[in-house]
Amino acid sequence: PSSLARANAYMQPLEQTASFRIPSQIMARDYYYPLKKAGMSSLRALVPLALKVIGEGGSDTPPPPSMSLSYTPTTGRRRKPLQMNVYLPAGSHRSSKGARLPVHINIHGSGFCINSFGQDASFCAWLADSVPCVVVDIDHRKAPEHPWPAGPNDVRDAVAAVRAYAETYLWDTNRISIGGFSSGGCLALVEP
Repeated sequence: PSSLARANAYMQPLEQTASFRIPSQIMARDYYYPLKKAGMSSLRALVPLALKVIGEGGSDTPPPPSMSLSYTPTTGRRRKPLQMNVYLPAGSHRSSKGARLPVHINIHGSGFCINSFGQDASFCAWLADSVPCVVVDIDHRKAPEHPWPAGPNDVRDAVAAVRAYAETYLWDTNRISIGGFSSGGCLALVEP
């Protein structure tokens, strides 16, 4: 049988249980049906609770950013400023030879819909000290309130803002890298 037939055969018993009643015609049309049914705000409220119960891997509190900056999205209906946390190498704002520091822009993972900005703080501080470089951890708008392409547009606006701040803070605009975890990595890939 085809993979669709196997999937339908698997879903059939689940659909008939009392605790799982998502009609297959709805599920086939709308992958977000469970999220809509539960409510995005409920899901977002449960994520921090689940992280506390499961544990985030370490008991250390993440280091605070060296400074916080912001940028304003240029697209979409809601143009509220978004935060950027900046992590500098320990002990200095510039490299040991007085040259401008390179910049790495980090985009947090979020499944495109969960607010997890700031969870990469330990990684950002470690990277800033290890390279040494300036690490800018950026926030972006999330779905479903801000559908695609809000995320890539926000990344583009954040990169432009980092370039502008680089002139002010004497960072190296010729050496800027971009990356991220999970959905943040996807957003990094779509930004030219």
